[in-house]
Amino acid sequence: MGETQTNLQNNFYVRQFIGRVFEEFAANLLNGYLVSRRRGETYQEDDLFPDLELPEWGAWGEVKATQKGRSFKVHQKQLEKYVAAAALEFPYSKFFYIFISYNVREISKTFYCERKLQKEVLDRVVSVSVVEGSFLLGVIRDFPFLVCTKYVDAGFESFYYLPNPLTPVLLRPDLKSGFHFEERTYHKRKIGVSCYHYRNWKGG
Repeated sequence: MGETQTNLQNNFYVRQFIGRVFEEFAANLLNGYLVSRRRGETYQEDDLFPDLELPEWGAWGEVKATQKGRSFKVHQKQLEKYVAAAALEFPYSKFFYIFISYNVREISKTFYCERKLQKEVLDRVVSVSVVEGSFLLGVIRDFPFLVCTKYVDAGFESFYYLPNPLTPVLLRPDLKSGFHFEERTYHKRKIGVSCYHYRNWKGG
């Protein structure tokens, strides 16, 4: 990756760069690997293309990262496709979203070097949540206020806004929700991972 001042003044480029940083972070943290690096196939627009393969969890993974206090955005069609494919053992029987919250502000005004930006966002990870896809879809269907359809008339698909942190929505007794917490090591740092799933979930 280059380290140019111009690129880090471009918000689209910064989002793409940070997305790749957190995909690599999640793969390392969860003992998985990037799908795109292992599989060299060409993908069509409608193909399912998860970010991670997580053999230890028996699952595919999709990484979503955002700044602390901002909502996580999940596309409706993507979530439904992944859950349906996992039910068919695609080849895994589970699919997870990995939600990462970090606390770095005014990136384009502050950083001029990709290496420094990468270190800063990883040093300022606030939380990591792993959410079983079928459980997440069930939660969303119970809480229609999470669905955003206001851009559909403009040609965009509907999506879900999830609160950050996720706990108020996901950890509710009436949803048969389960929860467990793990400590994982990333470059000699201990990182807490919160896992949300149905109560009868057996793990990876």
